[in-house]
Amino acid sequence: MKQSERRLLSAIAIIACIAFGACHQQPRMIDPSDISYPPLSFQPPPTSRSVLENGMVLHFLEDSELPMVNLTIAVHTGSAFDPSEKEGLAELTGTVMRTGGAGVQSGGEIDEEIDFMAADLTVSVNREITSFRLSVNVKDLNRSLAILSDIIRHPRFENDKFSTAQALKIEGLKRIIDNSQKLAFREFIRRIYDNDPRGRIPTIASIQKITPEDCRVFHRDFFRPGNMMVSFSGPLNMVQALASLNHAFGKWKNSVVPENKLPAPQPHRERRIYFIPKSSPQSVIVVGWIVPGKNDVEHHAIETLDFTYGSGGFRSRIFSEIRNRRGLAYSAGSFYSARSDFGVIAAYAMTNPAATTEVLSLILSIGEDLRNGTITSEEIVWTRKSLVNSFIFSFNTPETSVYQEMLLEFEGIRKDYLRGYTSKIDLVAGDAVTAAARRYIDPSVATILVLGPGEKIERSLSGFGQVVTVNITN
Repeated sequence: MKQSERRLLSAIAIIACIAFGACHQQPRMIDPSDISYPPLSFQPPPTSRSVLENGMVLHFLEDSELPMVNLTIAVHTGSAFDPSEKEGLAELTGTVMRTGGAGVQSGGEIDEEIDFMAADLTVSVNREITSFRLSVNVKDLNRSLAILSDIIRHPRFENDKFSTAQALKIEGLKRIIDNSQKLAFREFIRRIYDNDPRGRIPTIASIQKITPEDCRVFHRDFFRPGNMMVSFSGPLNMVQALASLNHAFGKWKNSVVPENKLPAPQPHRERRIYFIPKSSPQSVIVVGWIVPGKNDVEHHAIETLDFTYGSGGFRSRIFSEIRNRRGLAYSAGSFYSARSDFGVIAAYAMTNPAATTEVLSLILSIGEDLRNGTITSEEIVWTRKSLVNSFIFSFNTPETSVYQEMLLEFEGIRKDYLRGYTSKIDLVAGDAVTAAARRYIDPSVATILVLGPGEKIERSLSGFGQVVTVNITN
């Protein structure tokens, strides 16, 4: 039968089906919220722990899917340990350790060898952690570990590489003044951590004061085996991984741990309002509080509170009210950044300058609603499901799984945090969220920062309390 004849017969069959009602009706589309399924059960993959000859702690997870090793060495140091008037030292130290040569090799020679192996070797410096991440084919593991060991143990801090890093950092600081969002969040961090080392922010003046010798001293003070931990995943077993790391680092015996435990920052006892005048087509608003961290019994209630308040996307209250219903902001929400013993919860919005005070009032009033016990059972159920689902996706690779296990010990977070997460989220009730809101998102003690144009905004902010004007010159 020809193809044209088959098509004709098919068309006749369809017409007959319609004419005589013989076609099956399409099944009714089911609302996704009406679909039932068994409760989600998940546990992070088990990892192994060991200790190198020099005292460095290793967390290991075997992964044979690809011939790649992924490891991270975490160091207990960062920008919070910058000396006064030399803010930015930790970042420059980390940057030039990577670029400025190590052992007998120049920075250029290390780059060439890393490129030849098609490896990835990066350094990141945060407030209280400096991380060296290596991704390499397993056949090149020992050589790449030897290079990484030299970078961490014997950095050269070459003058030309230091000058380049210093100039790039200064240029970056000059450019941040043109980015309203980055500038506002940077200055909010400075104010929420008022009188705390975590609020130290580099300036052009502080970067200009730093020398290669300052980097050498900083490295000597903090880069020691007892101040580091390693996460490792790849197609090896624990014995092989431990042997490779001991070969590269085992003879490094300086395991004295420096004094690097910072006390938790103290919550503010009064409302603080800061205004940054800046010519801009939009205003940026950030409102935040110091709150408990991951080891606190209220941590999961605070996380649920934050998700409902603004970090839950379209259905969260800030996003729904300010952006969707009123159209007052193209970006609005909240975040909860938590460590072991403290955290920061903050709400934010970017809006038209004319709507600045209205949006700020809404952020505060939405918080007041949550304090008054208006969270619904539907919101609680939605939040639980969302948090559990996002938690599961944070273990999408063996590398991220073992890194998170290492971070528990590195940050001093209780050992059962990951394995007990889903069950504890499922136990959070509405009254616990209300209690957390009443205790921790009190508008009377909020730190409020607004960046925007004109004296009109500054005058309108005075209705919320005394305003401190901050002129940024960088």
